[in-house]
Amino acid sequence: MKALLCLLLVGTLTGCATIQETAESPETFAACKTVDIATTAAIINQGGHEMNPIAKALIGHSYIPLIAVSIGIYLILKEVNDPEITMVANAVTCPVAAHNLGVLLL
Repeated sequence: MKALLCLLLVGTLTGCATIQETAESPETFAACKTVDIATTAAIINQGGHEMNPIAKALIGHSYIPLIAVSIGIYLILKEVNDPEITMVANAVTCPVAAHNLGVLLL
């Protein structure tokens, strides 16, 4: 239930697009990644820790490297313009953002 609520909250960021348009959109990746990074920072500030070893290494003492990599991925998704690749990126990123929101909200 909480994951569904979180996904609905993230989904509202995409406006009135169809589910397919949302799934294929680099902007969905950007929205979910923004929520992921913001919620990760909040969880860490509350005593939690990063579970993803790659993100943990990127964060170190600053979120700037993680933000830079995320922006780079977004730009690549825009440039490549392949709906299937974008859907995979969104399928990986959005559930993480939803999970983090669930941790914060409950």
